[in-house]
Parts: sequence; structure tokens; C-alpha cells
Amino acid sequence: MCRDSAQAKGNAAFQSGRHEEAVQHFTEAIELDPQNHVLYSNRSAALVSPSRHPWTLNASSGRSRAASLVRKTSGS
Repeated sequence: MCRDSAQAKGNAAFQSGRHEEAVQHFTEAIELDPQNHVLYSNRSAALVSPSRHPWTLNASSGRSRAASLVRKTSGS
């Protein structure tokens, strides 16, 4: 399989919420083109997706939660 095909399959899987499959395709694409930084970024997004990790927070609640945790641990 060529890198473009593996990347396209990874993108399609990611957009469909099939993040495990996306990781596999992006990993294959990386093996074919290890200098392509976009592939690493795409695979990272699939690796931390909410479907793989239910505890993953969205950006706004994540900032709020992080701020509250910092206040709690620093005694503020």
C-alpha cells in the first residue's frame, strides 16, 4: 500500500469515529514515510480520541478542570 492510500484510509476511519483503525492506518503510513510530520500528528489525535479514552475532556472543560486541579494542589 502507498503512503497516500494509508493516510486516506486513516483520515476516513478517524472521521467515522473508528479511532483504533485510524491509528493502524496512520502507523502504516508513517512506516512508509517517516519524515511526514502530519502523519504523526494525525496518529496522535487518534490515540487520544474520546472513543479510545472516555476520560478525555474537551478543550473548554479541560481548561476549567485543569485550573481547578491546580488551585486544589497549590492550596489557593
